[in-house]
Amino acid sequence: MTNANFVSLSFEILRSFFLQEGYVFQPMGNQFRKERPQGWQNIILSFGHYEDCTLIELSFGSRVNIVEELIAPYTYGLRGYQAESNTTITNLSKYRQEPHFRFKIREEADLYRMAAHVRDFFRREGFDFLNQLSDLTTLDELFNKDPMGPCLVSFNHQLRSFRGIAIASLSQNFQWESLAQDYRALLTRYSSPAVVMDRFKDFSSYLATTALN
Repeated sequence: MTNANFVSLSFEILRSFFLQEGYVFQPMGNQFRKERPQGWQNIILSFGHYEDCTLIELSFGSRVNIVEELIAPYTYGLRGYQAESNTTITNLSKYRQEPHFRFKIREEADLYRMAAHVRDFFRREGFDFLNQLSDLTTLDELFNKDPMGPCLVSFNHQLRSFRGIAIASLSQNFQWESLAQDYRALLTRYSSPAVVMDRFKDFSSYLATTALN
């Protein structure tokens, strides 16, 4: 079986399962997406092809339009930010705290075993977790409980800082000022370029003078 066959069959096997839950397959981005009034939830399959096998990574997350629209003027052009970017994103490896976990595919039967694992995960907890990712209170907890620590639903510390302070404003987090200081420190820790620091300063100033806060 060719690499292209592995990819197409992976989505074909899972298509009906996700469709029953309202997730429609979108070839652009190799994802199943469920549209919601405030954004979307999605499940993404990424493929790495090697000489002896194909590795499949399962990622999942959400977009909350109000957050993305708020940060867009200040994050346009930053690495990792796109017009259709997720607000939250994680993968099965990070979620289960199993570093480097991937599904290893060598033959067609492995795809069916992968699909069974994926279906079981989402039935047990994955769909519930995704549903929580559209709730601002949950997002405030995930992003802002420990702003200097790792974040389950973000891989990019720069975008995490912008989203975290935006979510804190929308949630009227009473620790907003200290969070803004923490995120500036986080950006400094990772030697963020001056343009990023300036944009974050401008964004913080904007939030501090609007009715959001």
